[in-house]
Order: sequence, then C-alpha cells, then structure tokens
Amino acid sequence: MRITKNSWFILALMVLILASGCKKEGCTDPLSDNYDPDAKVDDGTCTYTPATLTLNVTHKVGNLPFAFNVPFQDANGRSYLFRSARFHVSSPKLIGHDGDMPINKYLQINASTSSYTVGEVPVGEYHGFGFNIGVYSISNHSDPTLFPADHPLSLLNNQQDHWSWSGGYVFLKIEGEVDTTTAMNGPLDKFFYFHIATDQLLTAVSLSKDF
Repeated sequence: MRITKNSWFILALMVLILASGCKKEGCTDPLSDNYDPDAKVDDGTCTYTPATLTLNVTHKVGNLPFAFNVPFQDANGRSYLFRSARFHVSSPKLIGHDGDMPINKYLQINASTSSYTVGEVPVGEYHGFGFNIGVYSISNHSDPTLFPADHPLSLLNNQQDHWSWSGGYVFLKIEGEVDTTTAMNGPLDKFFYFHIATDQLLTAVSLSKDF
C-alpha cells in the first residue's frame, strides 16, 4: 500500500481528534486527598480528610483584655474584679450554603482559656457558625451522673455548675467582688454573683464568617 503525503496528514488529523475527545476522568480538586493532576474531567470521586474545627474566643471587659483578680472600673468609676466567669455552649453548628450541619458537642467556655476544639467536620465551604449559650432542654434536665467523666456536663466535672436543687445547669456564671461604698473609693468589700439558668434563657448566637 502506498501512503501519500495527504494520507499522513489525514491519519495525523484523526489521531489528534481522537486524543482530544478522550479526556482523562478523575478527581480535579487540588484540595482533595486523591487529586489527579492529569485528570481533565471530574468524575465525582474526590475524597477529603475531615478538618478539625477550633473555636478561638477573645475575652474582654469593655475594650480591655479580660483578667481574673485584677480590678476594673465601671462607667461611674466603681471598682470590681472577677473571681470566676464561664458559660456552657450547646448545639454548635456550621452554617452552609446548602443548610446547617449540626455538631454533636458540648463546650464549657472559661474566661481563662481562649482556644477550644469543637471536633472533626466535613471539608466544605461555610458562611457562619452558630451555637446556644446554655444547655439544651433535654440535656438540661437529664441525670448529670450519666455523662462520661470528661464531659462538660458530668457531675465529676467540678466546674459543671449543676443546680441539683432546681433540676438544671447554670448556663452562665460570673462572680467577683465590688466596692459598695457610696464614695466608690473604698476596698472591694462585697461579693457579687450572676447565675443565669432555666430553659427560657437559652440564647442562640450566630456568627457570620466565610471559611
């Protein structure tokens, strides 16, 4: 068989057409665990290692950094300080474009600690984070002895703040000392207590942030 110059041209053209029509399929997302740099068509096989979500909290007193056992002054010049400050967080969730993703986690936020591990969550795009300040009703009225020892609601946690006499947890606790003198120039002579609890005071918080 004789192959002419035109035959070579036609053959090369056919190979080029076939090659361009056979694009490799695979995972095309560089952020995935099984990214294929040679893949041209995503076939939906991308896999992802769950990410660890960490909640960082900045504790403030007005515009000042929070501190225990350090005197602050209110707007009238009255001095006070904090001995304890903590609150329970329940029902955290990631707010996504396609709906919310609940996270099965309880946290107790203490003003002496700024970083908290929420846990592993699916890799994705989100535009917010939500949670409740307080303990969700079912857990609020459950038996605190049934929680594992390392759980924030466990009776073995010496900071879990369970009001056994009222059948629920203290959602938020702030305690300290204050100067109660009329002239507001005396020593810190009285203790103060703020204990917020009961189901109707469960407070939802939603934070907007794209990540």
